[in-house]
Amino acid sequence: MKCGVAMLVALCVAAGDGSTKDVVVAPAGTFTMSALDQGTGQFEADGVTRRPGTMVTFSKPLQVSRTEITQGEYQNTLHRNPSKFKDAADAALRPVEQVTLFDAVEYCNARSKRDGLTPRYALDNLARRTDGGIDFAVVKDVGGPGWRLPSEAEWEYLCRAGTTTAWCFGDDELAIGTFSWSRDQSAGSTHAVAGKKPNAWGIFDMHGNVFEWCFDAAAAPGARQPFRGGSWFNCPVCAKCDSRSMGEPTTREPTLGFRVVRTPD
Repeated sequence: MKCGVAMLVALCVAAGDGSTKDVVVAPAGTFTMSALDQGTGQFEADGVTRRPGTMVTFSKPLQVSRTEITQGEYQNTLHRNPSKFKDAADAALRPVEQVTLFDAVEYCNARSKRDGLTPRYALDNLARRTDGGIDFAVVKDVGGPGWRLPSEAEWEYLCRAGTTTAWCFGDDELAIGTFSWSRDQSAGSTHAVAGKKPNAWGIFDMHGNVFEWCFDAAAAPGARQPFRGGSWFNCPVCAKCDSRSMGEPTTREPTLGFRVVRTPD
């Protein structure tokens, strides 16, 4: 299927402070997740045969932020902004970047509290910078209804939006500029979210703009964590649905941000 299938409608969820947050409700379903190779090859030793994927089933719908978390939203929630591009005229609408995995997790908890939800994570042994950013923490996923980072399976399911092609829009790399801020379109920086076409489920910037943190709850404290989706700095291959990157949870890069998900009750 291509991205021309019917788009789900964004749902405004009332937050505890009376504001609204745009999220998309993705349907329950089953998809074939790509093999989790490091990098973008994902082929057998012969270089031709694709490694088999894994069937993953989601028994419940999934709420996801319609866009990457913006600098404005991050600033309003945590009262700091670590972004490289924070001096841009439209900075509030650009994705927040230069956030560690721990910063992203702290945002999830703060947003959960604001929205009247039990926080999803426990953060122990915090080591903060003078600007408030977190350089280290022991993260425990304690379960519950709060906002959280997606697993890799959830991220790829949301990115594909029912498709099986290289990108959500198909296999033609020449079409990437319609959906993505990648290296050839970005002019060397991030851009305001939702400036390109969304995928079939109404989710913006799953390809490009910034990489997005995912969270492997089974990983040891301090272990490398995955991020997906490519960025303004990278070529379109890095933004494929099945492309994968890994980094230290302390990583702060102007190419790396996040979005959030939750499973409704």
